[in-house]
Amino acid sequence: MTNVNKKYLDSSLKNEIWEEFLKKIKTAHSGSDLQTILLENFTPNEIIVLEKRLGINFLLRQNLKYREIQQLLDVSRATISFVKGGLKKKKKQARIKKSFSHSSSTSFSKRKNALLPPRGRGRWSFLYE
Repeated sequence: MTNVNKKYLDSSLKNEIWEEFLKKIKTAHSGSDLQTILLENFTPNEIIVLEKRLGINFLLRQNLKYREIQQLLDVSRATISFVKGGLKKKKKQARIKKSFSHSSSTSFSKRKNALLPPRGRGRWSFLYE
């Protein structure tokens, strides 16, 4: 799959683009006309992805099971779930850096030191006995 720039288009420009694309699709009077329009705008791989996603939606509406859809379209279970969920990815939440207060860091260091032998030369010698 190709990488896509995450920069979004201006909403008015995006609406104009979709309106123009919709007009092109409305001019198609047959499957071959539609195929010509799609080939003008999409790569063969993008058309395959589109066909499979449309196929997943169609077969889910026919109440087929995931396993049957997997076999018919050669797609993964994750892809079927992704399409069924409306192609919505969960937004990643930014990690919040927690700053530990002095009291929590001292309690951690006390627990850590309780697990280690005392400092100094020979403190690991018990391992060799």
